[in-house]
Amino acid sequence: MLQADADKTKAAILAKRTPVQKFGSTVVSDVATDGCRRPINNLIDISAEVAELVKAEDCTGKTKDKQFIADFVTSYIMGLPDPFSVVQVLMDNATRGSWPLIEAKCPWVVVGPCEPHVSSLEVADICKLPFFKAVIKKVHVVRKFILNHQKALATFKSLAYGMLTQPGATREATVFYGFTSFLQNIDAISQTLTSQKVVQYVRANRGQRATPESRTLHELFTEAKDFATEADLQPQIELCQQVLKPIVMLLRLANSDRPSASKIQYHKFEVQEKLKALTVPEPAPWAEGEYDWDEMLQEIVAIHRCRNIRAGSQAHALCGRP
Repeated sequence: MLQADADKTKAAILAKRTPVQKFGSTVVSDVATDGCRRPINNLIDISAEVAELVKAEDCTGKTKDKQFIADFVTSYIMGLPDPFSVVQVLMDNATRGSWPLIEAKCPWVVVGPCEPHVSSLEVADICKLPFFKAVIKKVHVVRKFILNHQKALATFKSLAYGMLTQPGATREATVFYGFTSFLQNIDAISQTLTSQKVVQYVRANRGQRATPESRTLHELFTEAKDFATEADLQPQIELCQQVLKPIVMLLRLANSDRPSASKIQYHKFEVQEKLKALTVPEPAPWAEGEYDWDEMLQEIVAIHRCRNIRAGSQAHALCGRP
């Protein structure tokens, strides 16, 4: 029975490898941490929508420099019966230094970053711009106060459309969804921070601190309330959403089951055109002279172009699909 099962598995693997002869394949490399906290370098070979884990190596104690990563990938390619069947390698952006080494040893191979990672880093770069940082801080301060204080949270839940979304630590696009949930609940947020129950709670515990070094409850409440009731906060968030939306939509496409190279490239161009066409609502949602929109827009477009240099065709490198 074991032999029969092994033969069946081998036959399935051979069947999956058949499309390589027709379409070629893409190798995807990335490092993951296993349950024992060991860094495992993985290689996945993909052709015509079929993915196969072909190599996994424990890198504990090894210096994962550009030469090590290049050797890890090229040793697999050169060990194949037909090395020329691999036409593309997609990798983490952090491994960019190894790309020329791979292309030098395997000149028929094109190396680039995976598209979701590119778009995610693009969102992260835009969110580092001064205007975006300021808006994100305001949203974070208000959200944190409501979620961290039971009286405020209970009041908010009785008024809200839904819960406030918490951005993921390494999922930059979740900032966009955080903005969306904030806008959906913006009236409930304002009502919560001006309600008598919350005001009385703060007044009764105004000197309370989480730690001796932290700010008092009254200081935290005052800051959150000032931000939440700011007249320009809603148009500021809407402008941030307007900038991030096309990039997040591109990221969702790249992360979907069926992205294609032509779709991704078209949407990249579309994102660039949408960013160029952005305009600031009148009056501008910030104090006069505080931000230069034209300069900010140039930076945003430059970030998009820079992040998409040599970007890979799609998330899962479906080589068989143009």
